[in-house]
Amino acid sequence: MIHALEGYRWAEPNTVTSASCHICSAPCVITRGVIGPTCFASAIAKRATLHDRIRCPHSGREWHNRAVRLRRAIDDTPSKRVAALIQQDLETTLRDGLAETF
Repeated sequence: MIHALEGYRWAEPNTVTSASCHICSAPCVITRGVIGPTCFASAIAKRATLHDRIRCPHSGREWHNRAVRLRRAIDDTPSKRVAALIQQDLETTLRDGLAETF
């Protein structure tokens, strides 16, 4: 099972063979056997857990961060028309961002 938190995804050790980014659909990098916190509360409590870290290779790039904000805006708006306009911006951002990557 994959657990997704704000900008951070993790899974129980050796339970996921592959994953794709929920924003740009790129294949994610899976780092196995990480020992550390899996959420903010764990970090504050200084509690470490064995897990696999799942990260998009584009995470942290300006265009990817913009796509994350646009995705959140789509989810947060009550207007279907506004959501459709934001979706167009999201598709353009992803197309242009992925094109500059390759």
